[in-house]
Amino acid sequence: MSLQERLNPRYIAAGVGCIAAVVLLFIALKPGTYRLHEVVNGAEIQFSADRAWVSSGSECVNVTWTVEGIREVFVDEQGVIGTGQIENCQPLTTQNRLRVIFQDGQTKEYKLDIRLTPFLNTQSLFLISIAAVLLGIAAVLVSPRLSSTFSPVFDRLNVWIDRVIESDLLAWLIVLFGVLLRLNQYLYNRAIWGDEAVLALVVIPRSYLQLFQPLDFDHGAPIGFLLLERLAMDLFGTGEMALRLVPFLASIGAMVMFFIVGRRFLPRPALILALLFFAASGQLIYYASEFKQYALDVLVALLACWLFLHMRGGTYMFRNQVIWGGFGAALLWFSHPSVFVLASVGMSLLYFYRNEALQYWRQLFFIGALWGVSFALNYLVSLRHIGASEYLASFWQFGFAPLSIAETPGWLLERFTTELAQSTFLYFPQIAVIAFIIGSSAFYKSDKSVFLLLILPVAFALAAAIMRRYPFAHRLILFLLPFFVLHISMGLYTIIERTTLTRLARLVVYAILLFPVFNVNSQQPSFDPDIRPALIYIGEHMREGDSIYLHGGISAIYLYYASLYQLEFEREIDGRYDFLESDRFDFDQGERVWVFRRGINTDDPDWQLTLDYFDQHGEKIDETITAGGSAHLYVMGE
Repeated sequence: MSLQERLNPRYIAAGVGCIAAVVLLFIALKPGTYRLHEVVNGAEIQFSADRAWVSSGSECVNVTWTVEGIREVFVDEQGVIGTGQIENCQPLTTQNRLRVIFQDGQTKEYKLDIRLTPFLNTQSLFLISIAAVLLGIAAVLVSPRLSSTFSPVFDRLNVWIDRVIESDLLAWLIVLFGVLLRLNQYLYNRAIWGDEAVLALVVIPRSYLQLFQPLDFDHGAPIGFLLLERLAMDLFGTGEMALRLVPFLASIGAMVMFFIVGRRFLPRPALILALLFFAASGQLIYYASEFKQYALDVLVALLACWLFLHMRGGTYMFRNQVIWGGFGAALLWFSHPSVFVLASVGMSLLYFYRNEALQYWRQLFFIGALWGVSFALNYLVSLRHIGASEYLASFWQFGFAPLSIAETPGWLLERFTTELAQSTFLYFPQIAVIAFIIGSSAFYKSDKSVFLLLILPVAFALAAAIMRRYPFAHRLILFLLPFFVLHISMGLYTIIERTTLTRLARLVVYAILLFPVFNVNSQQPSFDPDIRPALIYIGEHMREGDSIYLHGGISAIYLYYASLYQLEFEREIDGRYDFLESDRFDFDQGERVWVFRRGINTDDPDWQLTLDYFDQHGEKIDETITAGGSAHLYVMGE
C-alpha cells in the first residue's frame, strides 16, 4: 500500500476510531485510584479506600482518612478532624473531594476516584458498546466490500441525525432533563448546614426594610435576593424547602435562559453539547437547592446576555432606553457579580456601534448612567459593608492574587485552569483549557462583539481578584460557568468538525465526550450529617425544664431547627469544639441534660471526654443514635 493510500481520510478515520475504542475500553475496565499519602507544609495527609471495585451493587467501600498538622479538613465539604471513616454504598463511580486548610491559611484540594460499580456495570457496558461501534465503523471504512454494503444505511442515518440535531425538540428535551435533575435535588430536601443556618437566623427575624441593613455574623447577600427570600418565607414558611425555593426557581430559569441565549451564539451541535454540560453540571444541580444566592447569580448573568441581544438588535427610542436601563439597574441588586457582566454588555455594545452615528453612543451612555447610579446606591447601602469585612477577606484569601507581582501570573493560571476544569465533565482538565482557547478564537473570528461579551466577564473577575476586591474562587464565580461552557462547547465543536470523520463517527466522539453526563448523580446526598431525626427524637421525649449540651460548634444549625420544631430548653449550652471540664458548668442534682452532637465520628477525642464527664457526673437514661447525629439523656447527680 502506497503512502498516499495510507493517508486516505478513510484510513485516518479508522485509525482514530480504533485508538478511541482502546481508550474507552481502558476507561471502562480501569479501577479507580484509591490511595493518597502526601506531606505538605509539615502536615501529613493519608486518604484511602479498602477496595477499588465491588463485585455487586450491594457491597460498600470504606473510605478512611488520617490528617495531622492541619487547621481544617473537609471530605466532600463535610468537616472532619483527626482520623475517621465513611461508608460509601452508592452503586456508581464517585470522586471524593478532600479540601485541606493548612495552619498558614493556604488551601489545597485533592480528588480521589473510587469505582464503586460492579464489573460490567451499566456505565462500563455503555463504554464497551461505544467501543464496539467504533471498531465496527473502522472495519467498514477500511473494507471496500463492507463500505459499499453499508453506505446507503449510513447516508440515511446521517440525514436522520441532522434532522434530530437541528430540531428544537431535542434541545427542549435536554432542558427538561436539566429541570428534572434540579427538581430531584430540591425534593431530596437535605438538611440545612452551617452557612445556610446562620443566614436563615439572620434573615428570618427581619422585615423587608431591615434587609437593607448590613447582615450580622459577617454574612453578605444581594438585597434583591434577600427580599425574594423574605417573600417566600411569608408565603410558605421557614422550612428548608421554602428557604430554597428562590434558588430552585432561579436554577430552572437559568436552564431555560441558557438555551435561549446559547442558540444565538452557538451552532446547533455545539448548542446540544453545551446544553448537556449545563444541564448535568454538579455545581448547578447542587446550588439549585442551597439557601444561597449563587443560583440567582447564574440566572442574572444570563439575563444580562439576553439584554445584550435585545439592545444589539433593537431600536433606541426613549422608551426602550428607559426599559433597558431600568432592567440592567435592577439586575445589580439581585447579584453582586452582575456588575462584571453588565460592564461586559456595555463594552461589547460600544464596540458593536463603534462605526455608527454619535447618537448611539449618547444613548448607550444614558443607559450606562442608569446602571452606574444603581451600582453606586447598591454600594452605599450594601456592598461597602461586605467589602469591609475582615473575616470574609480572610476566609476567601486563596481567591485573591498574591501581593507579590512575580507570583501573580502563576496564580492566575492556576486559578483559571482549576475553575475552568470544574465547569464540565471532561475526563482530562487539559482538554477544557484547550477547548476554551479554541472556542474563544472561533467567537473572535465569527463575531467580535459576542467574543467581548463572553470573555470580558472572566477578565473583569480576574482583574477584581488581582485588585483583591472580589475572590476568583468556587461558588463566588459560579456565574461564570455559562461562559465557560459556551467557550468549551464551541471549542470542542470546532475541533471535531474540522476532522475528516464521517457524521456518524463524529456523533460517537460527541457521545464519548458526554459519557460522564450520563453518569451524573441525579440525587446528590447531603454532604453534611442530617441531624433532624435525632432532634425529632429529642422533641418527642423531652420534658419541661430539660437542658441541652451542644457538642462541636453546631449552635446555628440547632437554633434553626429548634425554632422550626419548637424545642424549648431551660438551658442551651454551646460546647463548641472544647472538651467539657468538670468545673465548667454547675448542673443541679436531678437536672435532665440532653448531650447532642452532629455526625458519628468515633475517633473524636473531645466527644469521648464529654461523654466521660457526663458518665461520671450523671446517669444515662435514654439515647438515640442516627446516621447524622446522636443524643444522650443524662440525669445529673451531685
